Amino acid sequence: MQIYIMHIPSLYRIINHNHLLQLTVPIFILSIPIPIIHTHTHIHTHTHTHNVATQVASSFLVLPSPSP
Repeated sequence: MQIYIMHIPSLYRIINHNHLLQLTVPIFILSIPIPIIHTHTHIHTHTHTHNVATQVASSFLVLPSPSP
């Protein structure tokens, strides 16, 4: 996790040069390892964790489009 934290300033610099749409891509990429690690850590609750990870991914995918 420290690696990602150290790279945050670099991401900010990249975001400053890109459009706001590009913001969702780095956030989504950074959030990918979290559900994967969480899933492998809690294999006994794989079904529940998979549902949570799917909801998180869906939230990021729905983020760019305004929905109620």
